[in-house]
Amino acid sequence: MGETMPTKTKPKTMVSRDIAIALGIICIVLILSLVGAFAYCMPTINDKNNTISSLNTQISQLNSDVTELTNRGENLFNIVNLLESTVLLGPYNISLSPYNNSRVYYNQTMEYAGFVNVRVSFSTTTNGTSVEAIYSGDFVDYDNTLNIRSNGFENFPVLPQGELGIWLTNPSPDNATETITITYYY
Repeated sequence: MGETMPTKTKPKTMVSRDIAIALGIICIVLILSLVGAFAYCMPTINDKNNTISSLNTQISQLNSDVTELTNRGENLFNIVNLLESTVLLGPYNISLSPYNNSRVYYNQTMEYAGFVNVRVSFSTTTNGTSVEAIYSGDFVDYDNTLNIRSNGFENFPVLPQGELGIWLTNPSPDNATETITITYYY
């Protein structure tokens, strides 16, 4: 029936000893060349890393400068459009004697052009409060007196580098208690 055939085994091939030594020497030379290349390039890589670090620091400082200038630009935009304000006084409760016997004076040098808002939010007198705004600048002198009723206000213009004085008086025959707020819009 069937005959089995003997299997042939392939002969083992051996690399000669000389070839193995030559390949080993080539590997050692390649490894030493690789180490030499790293040793040669490491100072250059370190210099580049230091340069990158320095540039990152400069970028960070420039970003900080841009943020600061952006904030300053927004602040100046707000000033030009009278969107900034500072409460100069108040809310402040005061008692005023009848007529001109008692005055409250507030003095402030203005940095920017704008206006000052004087608000009376509470008053025990029906005659209101007499408010006199006196402004004196380089080329302008301004003096205006207005009567403000309870929960009322008046605005007074101001220019930069001028001095503003606010005088409050009670025009009624009775003592008056007032709540006054003075706000500078610039």
